[in-house]
Amino acid sequence: MAYDALYDVLNADVTEWYNYILPRKTSTATLALFRKSFFANFGILEEDISLPNDNVVIRKTIEPEELSGRTVLKAILELNGCFGQIGRDGKFRYIFLEKLSQALYPSHDLYPNEDLYPVKPNGATLGTGVYIPPCTYEDYVTDLITGVQIRKEDNDIGATAGTTTNAYVIQDNFLVYGKGSDEMRQIAERILNVIKDILLRPFNTKAKGNPCVEVGDAVRLNTKTQRIESYVLQRVLTGIQALRDTYEANVNKTLSTKANSVSDQIIQLKGKANILERNIEETRSEL
Repeated sequence: MAYDALYDVLNADVTEWYNYILPRKTSTATLALFRKSFFANFGILEEDISLPNDNVVIRKTIEPEELSGRTVLKAILELNGCFGQIGRDGKFRYIFLEKLSQALYPSHDLYPNEDLYPVKPNGATLGTGVYIPPCTYEDYVTDLITGVQIRKEDNDIGATAGTTTNAYVIQDNFLVYGKGSDEMRQIAERILNVIKDILLRPFNTKAKGNPCVEVGDAVRLNTKTQRIESYVLQRVLTGIQALRDTYEANVNKTLSTKANSVSDQIIQLKGKANILERNIEETRSEL
């Protein structure tokens, strides 16, 4: 098994760094400065990008006894509706799922018209001879996300952008502790704008190894009975000469009413509740 620089980030205790970037309760930093300082602490460069909530002001809301890099990184990514990984250039890259687009070709009798253009589908096409049958998939496509709810606890109303019909719930994110409902709603709106158009079909297939396909990429493949369009949320590349890929997207049709984020190990005094908590760490290898 190979490990990249992110392995050390996730497993590090960053309490000292947190107290350095936010030394006092009155200390503040924008999320952009916060994340740049976080990666600089590990000597890792980021891709040049502006994230949806980069201008949010972060305050010192906890007095941590132990704070893992995994917890900090997850909190940053949650507030921007994206995933992250170390790219092939060694820089940390932020992955946003792009809206799937199907091929669209105007009728021939509409030409000539300068306003009509063919639209190519996005994503990699796994044609005949590329993917290896069978491809297992679900009959359903996930429901569109209708809202984003940010809250502190299960029984906390928090702030919601959109509706709660099929809402993505962000819970216990220490970066938004103490913020008012209006500010949290604005944060939620920016997250919703990023994830509201995402549709996925759960699937699992093997294919000829292609290093160009990465986690987060959209893929299209035609089975005997169905055209499958989805995203690669988990990928395993094996082999030396005869490379083989396994692509997978394992998601439910609707989102859970419980928090969709994963609670990491965190030992801290919450500024608002002043309660010592320790949650169980969970490690995932997929987006």
